[in-house]
Amino acid sequence: MAEATVDPPLPLLYVAIFAPVRNRYRKIYAPRTFLGSVPEKDRTPQERASGSHWFGDFRQLSDRFVLQHNSLDAYLYLQFLKVIIGICLLGCLLALPILFPINARGGGTASQLDILTIGNVVKKNHLWAHVAIGWAFFLAIPIFITSRQS
Repeated sequence: MAEATVDPPLPLLYVAIFAPVRNRYRKIYAPRTFLGSVPEKDRTPQERASGSHWFGDFRQLSDRFVLQHNSLDAYLYLQFLKVIIGICLLGCLLALPILFPINARGGGTASQLDILTIGNVVKKNHLWAHVAIGWAFFLAIPIFITSRQS
């Protein structure tokens, strides 16, 4: 059975083609920015002339602006994505600098990337680090979510 694989440069090629095309066909890809049929107060702000700073430009939009110019579903989905990105970053900041060295020096005989897994930990006392990071991470999630709601 053949597996579906994606050649890694292929998505980069698509993005490289799309970036200049998107600025050339603004009527299709950014109609709410300039069309006269959309009132000035309802228009999406234009991005910088270079066109390569779109992520930063739209990240700076206030929640109030997004809520007033999109549906409630779109607004809640964006809030959900912000929370998920924050939780993933929190997990990476907790796990990578603490657990990777512990796993790598865990006393096992694994090689290559397997040394970074919990399977490489033979010393039972090192497993308590996984317990502590797990507790810290799962206790931090409700704190992070409630801080986002206020």
